[in-house]
Amino acid sequence: MTRYALAAKFKHNLGAIEQFGDAATFLTTCIVEYSLIGAAVMFIQWKSIACTSNNRHNEEKVKRKYKMRIDCSSSSTGFFAGIIFVIAAFVSMGMYAVFEELRNSRGAQLLFGIVDLSMFCMTLGACLIGLWRMRVLQYRIYAHGEVIDEILLIIGLVGEIVYCVIGMDIFIATKQVKIDLSLLPAFVFTCRLIQVTVQATFILITSRLRCLSPDAIKNKPGKQIITFLLVANTTLFVFHTYEGMKSSFDISDYGGITYINTIYVVTPLLVFYRFHSSACLAEIWKHTYSTKSHEIGSSAQTFSESSLTMETINSSSTISKIHNYTY
Repeated sequence: MTRYALAAKFKHNLGAIEQFGDAATFLTTCIVEYSLIGAAVMFIQWKSIACTSNNRHNEEKVKRKYKMRIDCSSSSTGFFAGIIFVIAAFVSMGMYAVFEELRNSRGAQLLFGIVDLSMFCMTLGACLIGLWRMRVLQYRIYAHGEVIDEILLIIGLVGEIVYCVIGMDIFIATKQVKIDLSLLPAFVFTCRLIQVTVQATFILITSRLRCLSPDAIKNKPGKQIITFLLVANTTLFVFHTYEGMKSSFDISDYGGITYINTIYVVTPLLVFYRFHSSACLAEIWKHTYSTKSHEIGSSAQTFSESSLTMETINSSSTISKIHNYTY
C-alpha cells in the first residue's frame, strides 16, 4: 500500500531527525517554505527594478492603509461550519494517537484515509458551490494581490499534482501484486487531485471578482463559502503537518527509490499549498466584498457632478451679466 508521509523511512539516514524526532519533519517543511517565499520575493524585486510608478498615487494609497476596516457580516454560517471542520480534524488526530498507542496501525491508517477523503470531498463541494454563488460578481482583469501570490499558489499546486500522480502509480503497481488491497488510497488520491485543482482555479478566478452592484453589496454572495474555505485550509495546514509526522498508509517497495525520493522532496509543498491557499483566501475575503473602492468611485462621481453644476451656474450668471450690460 501507499503512504502520505515518507520522512520515517529516512530517519536512519538523517542525523537531524534522530535529534529532533518527528519535529524534524515540520522544521524541514518550514525551511522549504522560507526558501520558496524568499526566492519568490527576490524574483518580484528583480522584476520591479527600474520600473516607474506614480509616486503621488502610492503615497495616497499608503495613507489610506493606516485605517483598516474589516467587514465580518455574512460570515457567521461559514465560520461555524469551519469550527465543526476543525473539531472533526482534531478529534481524528486524537483518535489516531489512541490507535497508535494500542499498536493498531491498520485502524490508524483506515482512520486517516476516511478523514482525508471526507475533508477533500467537503472542500471540493464548497469550491463548486462558491463558484456558482459568486458568478453574479463583477470580473476584473487585475487580481487583488500581487503576482507573487499566483506564482506561489501554482508552485504548491504542482507539488500536490506530482504527489497524487506518484501515489496513484504506486497504488496501481501494488494492486497488481496484492489483489486484496483496499481501494481507499485510490479514492483519496483521486479526490485530492481534483480538489486541489478546483481550489486553485477557484482562487485564481475569485481573486479577480469585485462586489460592485447594489444587490451584490447587500447579499455578499459566496462570502460564507470563502469563510469556510479559509478555516478549512488553515485546519488542513495543521492536519497535513501532523500527518507528515505520522504514517497514514504503509510504503510499498514496488514504487522504487526514485518515487520515494520524489515524494519526499514534494512533501513540504503539500503543507505550503494549504498555508498559501489560506493567505490567498484571506485576501479574497477582505477585498472582494469591500465597498471602499465603490464608495471612492461614488464620491468622485458626486464631486464631478457638483463641479459641473457649479460651472453651469457660473456660466449662466456670466451670460446674464453680459445681457444686462448690453441693455
